[in-house]
Amino acid sequence: MKYSSQIVIKKLDNKFIFNNKDDGKNLPQLMVEGKLDTRVKVNVEWINDNKWVKKHYQRKGMMQIFNDLYLYTPIKRTRSFREFEILNYLVISDFSTCKPLIGWVEYIGGILYRANLITENIPGMNFNDFLTSKDPIESILVRIYENIGLTIAKMHKLSIFHGDLNISNIIVNTENYSASIIDFDKSYYKKLSDNDKAKNIQRFKRSLIKNKLYNKNYFDLFLNSYNSTINSF
Repeated sequence: MKYSSQIVIKKLDNKFIFNNKDDGKNLPQLMVEGKLDTRVKVNVEWINDNKWVKKHYQRKGMMQIFNDLYLYTPIKRTRSFREFEILNYLVISDFSTCKPLIGWVEYIGGILYRANLITENIPGMNFNDFLTSKDPIESILVRIYENIGLTIAKMHKLSIFHGDLNISNIIVNTENYSASIIDFDKSYYKKLSDNDKAKNIQRFKRSLIKNKLYNKNYFDLFLNSYNSTINSF
């Protein structure tokens, strides 16, 4: 992937630590000192006075019996490295998402691994919470749906397919109503087909419908913004 050469990997005992080599923060040293490994096994945890978000990868659905353990795979194919790689590429490409700070993989017994990732927190509310906790005026909703369309179009132009584009993975800035996209686990970089793009859009729509927040007029505004943006590049 583009910009992958900017990621530095270091080995610390049975852990592999990775971060952007151009990041001025000495985060690997914090890892060495044990200041980042909180040993809390919740999926998402806010740390550093809520400035950072720590993700501890855990299985869901039928596989949740295995909790946070994954079968061995080379470091660059682990879940945390792949998400770090995508986020790093997007941030460098001036896409609105959370900046990745550091990630690490702990190998266990040569056959299993655990994975973690720390990113900067994005101020705002996820779109689900925004729609259910506020009663915004129509002009604000118009701006938000149009901005979501613009943001998803930019993501697709950068050749990223999102693994779960639901309304909780879209963050709304409550001051300027811009949109950011988070949680790129199980996402990937590829030349996207029209079907790939449609799958992301349909996932967004299903999420709205599932939460009883779908409005055809606003969704059409989203589609118009998406189409005009993706065709303007």
